[in-house]
Amino acid sequence: MLRWMVGGLIVLAALGPSTPARAASRQKECADACAPLVTACGTTCGVFGFQEKSCRRAVLRRCRKEGVAACTTPTTTIRRSVTTTTRTTSTTTSTLPPMGDDCRRPFPLVLGTNSGDTSFASDSAGASCIPGPDTLDQVWTFTAPASGTLTLTVTTDWDAVLHVRTTCDDSGTEVACEDKFGGGTPEVRDVAVTAGTTYFVWVDAYNSDAYGSYSLTAQLQ
Repeated sequence: MLRWMVGGLIVLAALGPSTPARAASRQKECADACAPLVTACGTTCGVFGFQEKSCRRAVLRRCRKEGVAACTTPTTTIRRSVTTTTRTTSTTTSTLPPMGDDCRRPFPLVLGTNSGDTSFASDSAGASCIPGPDTLDQVWTFTAPASGTLTLTVTTDWDAVLHVRTTCDDSGTEVACEDKFGGGTPEVRDVAVTAGTTYFVWVDAYNSDAYGSYSLTAQLQ
């Protein structure tokens, strides 16, 4: 009997620590070996603070699954996740253009004097009185509070064009296009408007060399 007990102890000793003990040892080994990567992970995920804990857990999970060697070579698991998030964030923030740049974000036109600058605008619309492409423009939106005549005046020191549509991105709905003078002389246009109807007023240019600051005055009679 004693011989059997001694033999059993020898076998148990040969098997080493219990499974929980081995797991704890492996976990500590991984945590120690992966410490630099976990720190780097925290830095990498810093701009996405809510991901930092999951980022750290992902490193340790890989270490426990693949062994300490997983932390001795560069890993792209975390970076791939962060890159995807970065692209998503970038896409989200870049879907909206600057105010007035195109039909997605037109400036609100108020009665009185409005001001803008096409220096960093894009070419988002053409018009019947503009001879060529690549003219920088900005768009304003106005919903008529009453029927009447809307008088639009654009004043610049460059050769501006004023045109109006009832559907922002449809040139076929153009109701006015004004370009009588060169730079320095205001362009003025009267447009008949109907109460409740929305109009899109474009401040454009005669050619690609014309751009800059301007004032746009609107009066309803």
